[in-house]
Amino acid sequence: MVISILERCRRFILENRGILPILVLGLVARILLSHSFTYTQDFYTFQFWSLDLVQHGFSSFYIVAKSDYLPGYLFVLMFLGKVFYWFLNHGILLDIQLVYKFPSIISDSGNAILIYLLAKMILPKKTAWLTCLISILNVALLANSTWWGQADSFISFFLLLSLYLLLMKKYELSMVVLGFAQVVKPIAILAVPIYLLWLNHERINVSRLAKLGFIFAATIVLTFVPFYKSGNFLVFIWERYKVTSGFYPYVSLNAFNFWGFLSIFQPLPWSRIYDQTNFGLLSLQNWGYLLFGIGYGSLLVKFPKKIAIGNEKSAKSTLLLINCLTYFLFFMFFTRMHERHLYYSLIFLSILVLSFKKLWQKVLVFSPFLLYLLNLNFSYQQAGNNFLQLPAVIYLFGPILLIIPLVYLFIKFFNTTRS
Repeated sequence: MVISILERCRRFILENRGILPILVLGLVARILLSHSFTYTQDFYTFQFWSLDLVQHGFSSFYIVAKSDYLPGYLFVLMFLGKVFYWFLNHGILLDIQLVYKFPSIISDSGNAILIYLLAKMILPKKTAWLTCLISILNVALLANSTWWGQADSFISFFLLLSLYLLLMKKYELSMVVLGFAQVVKPIAILAVPIYLLWLNHERINVSRLAKLGFIFAATIVLTFVPFYKSGNFLVFIWERYKVTSGFYPYVSLNAFNFWGFLSIFQPLPWSRIYDQTNFGLLSLQNWGYLLFGIGYGSLLVKFPKKIAIGNEKSAKSTLLLINCLTYFLFFMFFTRMHERHLYYSLIFLSILVLSFKKLWQKVLVFSPFLLYLLNLNFSYQQAGNNFLQLPAVIYLFGPILLIIPLVYLFIKFFNTTRS
């Protein structure tokens, strides 16, 4: 099996030599820039969790640490802690910023490869190569991993890999990867209905669908086993998901989304409005679920019809677009969104930008990357990290401008006649 994998890697390198310089350039640039603009609050949190994992192990971690993370990324932090402190105990001090940012940095390279492979399915090879170049040099994506030091590129790698495996008809392996993505961050569950509709399009029978569902669920359950100490195991899993979803009870944390737009008219900043506040018959959180559900439901209803009437390339393009729109809607309408969470939509949008024919279309769908950078800078300022001081009035337009490409992409999805 190992020989087979190595042979496939060799063939991939030979067939796609053009992207290797791009990957090397992206990796070197990230390593050189890794000491800039670190978001210290999140970075130190990762270090403290890593130390807790090394000192107390998996099974005691949730007892000794206050953490809203599911097990997925904690395996990475345990590994990093073991490496860092092993070298430290042997008198060698590693570059701590590079060590703890490296999983996200290397995930950027993995994402670039997957973006290239997915782009090749819907675009000419040269255009796919350019798509890869744009993604690896995209400052908005680099800012999240290399500067901020967050793990959004890590979860995105598994979202992209699962989708790639799905399109390669490696369905069982795709479910394993998607299941692991779900225990890195619980957003992967949004892809499940999309995958089911795609599998139905591929005429996968009910018994195999049941098997795939079991693999997905089993991957999630097994990943929690090392962290379990006592009590009801299923209750333990449920409680961890409740902690993750309920850790930040406010409408938004600096996000340029629907709630950020509405908060312009509120006396309180959006980071201080509880999402359990009632507006009419529903809480703000439930209004968010309703708005998301309307948009998401309409996408799911349209999706099977749209992929049924197109050719193979257009069906794959539609699959990428519905993933992009799903995570865009998630960011725009769910409460408790952080500024970084638009990333999950941007990673799919990276593949699609060059599929638009006209220049104004490319500019419009690329604008969320620029607004994402603006949003990150806003959060830096809110935290007192004044790397780039901008007048407050500029940020008022962020949520409004971000809605424009969302509306356009929605129209694009439902329009079956125009590019």
